[in-house]
Amino acid sequence: MNRKNIEQENERFDNGEYAVRRSRRANIIAAVVCLVLAFCVWLVVMNTQDTAYLPVEVPEGGAYVLSMTSLEVKGTVTAIKDADRIRVKLPEGLQPGDEVVLTEQNLIFPDGVRPVEDVYLIVKVVK
Repeated sequence: MNRKNIEQENERFDNGEYAVRRSRRANIIAAVVCLVLAFCVWLVVMNTQDTAYLPVEVPEGGAYVLSMTSLEVKGTVTAIKDADRIRVKLPEGLQPGDEVVLTEQNLIFPDGVRPVEDVYLIVKVVK
């Protein structure tokens, strides 16, 4: 009877029915490697190029009508996440009823963000 039990135990081990033991050191090394790989993937994703629409804001102190309320821009994911708006730099001496065509030089873009295509923005002075 003892021989029968021994044979059954040997068969169980031969079939792969046993637990794998690992050392703590191997688990710590695996965890560190996973963290380093996750950080590298995060860096790559945050530095890829992307596009988004940002609102265009005119300075206060007058009533202006813009031909576009938002503009498509491109940049890294990090720069786009940090950007909140595009500011307009209006020329001096505008009177009510004037219409001005603005280009990229008249816009103040956040750091790391540029327009996707040529900018053609019309501003009309209301008051």
